[in-house]
Amino acid sequence: MTDVISTGQWLSSPTARAVRRYAACMLIGYFIASLEASLWLDHKYISSRPEQSDPTKGLVHLFDDNGRRLYITHPERAEAALAFWGFCLAGVAVVIIVPKEFEFTPASGGTLRRITHIRTGLEEFRWAYIAILLASTLCSALLIVVAGPAIAGFVAGA
Repeated sequence: MTDVISTGQWLSSPTARAVRRYAACMLIGYFIASLEASLWLDHKYISSRPEQSDPTKGLVHLFDDNGRRLYITHPERAEAALAFWGFCLAGVAVVIIVPKEFEFTPASGGTLRRITHIRTGLEEFRWAYIAILLASTLCSALLIVVAGPAIAGFVAGA
């Protein structure tokens, strides 16, 4: 008779935990690249876009930067949205994917146990984590620079 490994057992195996750590490193690299792209686009729009709508140039979409109201085109709006949601979703995915081990305070009397530390395994220094993080950041940044405008144009329908 063969042993059947459940999904929960497989996800907690040492190999699967290592794979999840490497995937988290890749997602952190994408998070860094898309956050930087979002900040760069914000700076680009703030320094070059008018505060008045100009439908002849397609500057009809409101871009609010902490109270400063600017107008951008439809593809630029798609670029900003893709960069923003890219780093948001990557951050959430890292929190979900990275393996976690919780340490609690000891139970004493009637007090509730509290989480004192969360170990992920990423706190252990490994060159492989750094290499994957850097490679993912560079590849993601290159992909964003090269394919980002085309993807935003496709999304925007331009």
